[in-house]
Amino acid sequence: MRKVDGTDMKPLLLVLLVATSIAAGVGDIALYRWSKSETHWWLAASCLLWMVSITFFGFYLRWTANTFSFAVILAMIVQIIIIMGYDIFVLRTKMNALQWVGMLLGILAIVIHQLGQRDAP
Repeated sequence: MRKVDGTDMKPLLLVLLVATSIAAGVGDIALYRWSKSETHWWLAASCLLWMVSITFFGFYLRWTANTFSFAVILAMIVQIIIIMGYDIFVLRTKMNALQWVGMLLGILAIVIHQLGQRDAP
């Protein structure tokens, strides 16, 4: 589904995929909060967010012409950014230079993988 009534749906699908990633990332954070607390509301929130994420992802896959690997990789990048942001800015985790290099190499690997997809038959 690329066009509906002449409207390009690609930007909307990208927003849907980002929303999928945000729901999954926040769900991961809620699961982490549950593991460190006595309340089960965090677990319920995590499960709900993951159900939303999986549902959005299913619709994205149904409507897009992009490859499955593209969807998973882009979703993972957004999810990693959300979780790293929480870890660094909320939990105040300090990362050393080697950890930063590892993060950058991981993102570079994802970008290179996607560039290679363009050349694939």
